[in-house]
Amino acid sequence: METYLQYLDLWDIIEVGYAKLADWSSIEGEERMRRKEERYQNCKALMELRRGITFDIFTLIKNYRITFDVWRELNASFENENCKLRL
Repeated sequence: METYLQYLDLWDIIEVGYAKLADWSSIEGEERMRRKEERYQNCKALMELRRGITFDIFTLIKNYRITFDVWRELNASFENENCKLRL
């Protein structure tokens, strides 16, 4: 999954994270465009992560909206498992 997200140029938003803004009214110009692009990348990465998992695993992450949090939850869930699942 990590390689696939790197191929789609989405890995940075997962690795670095995305800070969701509560109020967009104070953001203008280039900063606003940059933040919109980050939001788009987060949504796109979230969609790809959700597409790549089964419904059983989806229930672990269904309430998360930030890809960094989703990735952290998935890693924590399978870190100590005695299974051969690799993200």
